[in-house]
Amino acid sequence: MIRRRRGPKVYVTELDVRIPAPVTEPKRAEQARLYSLVMNTALRSPSCAGLTVWGCSDKYSWIDTFNAFPGSVNACLFDADLQPKSFFPSLLRDLESTSSAAR
Repeated sequence: MIRRRRGPKVYVTELDVRIPAPVTEPKRAEQARLYSLVMNTALRSPSCAGLTVWGCSDKYSWIDTFNAFPGSVNACLFDADLQPKSFFPSLLRDLESTSSAAR
């Protein structure tokens, strides 16, 4: 991938995608779609210099801990048992394919 050197750089920071409780499969699918959309948009943007997620696991998420968004849960890439969510491998494949295309 060729990146422009002109213009301002964009950084996506503190990304998480919360789900309204109760968690259902359609809501998980939408979470996966949104994570993928943001990540792939960032990867394809010549102005994007980085993407950082906020938190790692739902076990210690600020969404639940501080009741930041009442009724919302499960915003992170890993579940409360510190296991990657079902869509995590597809994000890795997207990263790998983008990395391979850049070579």
